[in-house]
Amino acid sequence: MAKFDHLKETLYNFYKNNSHLGRKAIYDRFIELDAPKRTLNRWLIKLLQNKTLDRKKGSGRIAKKVTPTVKKAIKRMFNHKSGRSQKKSANSFNMHQTYVSKILKKYSNIRAYKKYKKPLMTQLQKSQLRPKCRKIHFTFNSHNNASYIKNF
Repeated sequence: MAKFDHLKETLYNFYKNNSHLGRKAIYDRFIELDAPKRTLNRWLIKLLQNKTLDRKKGSGRIAKKVTPTVKKAIKRMFNHKSGRSQKKSANSFNMHQTYVSKILKKYSNIRAYKKYKKPLMTQLQKSQLRPKCRKIHFTFNSHNNASYIKNF
């Protein structure tokens, strides 16, 4: 249930019973109930034009059905493979990347993971390094005097 469904239902019933009051009176009445102004205006305009607050059926995106062969091809494309782009795959099948993601999530157990680079040193290796060794080396090496670098 949406955030303002109860308020929306109340407004619809009030408008149905008291449409003779006019828009301004109804608006003022619901502003006193702390209704959001922009939402209330949008609902009142919709009530005046359509006489209802219900969504018009068929006004959404056209549903694009994917055939089982396309689903299999997408699963085959990503199964045990790395470096495959969902966006490029979607373009090859003339669909959106989010739809490819939904197909993989809903019809297979394939999950997308972000590849991370392996760190150059482990925590143990970092702790074994001599502290500030590099800084000392570059400080004394800049003098071109080998007597400072004997122990390195």
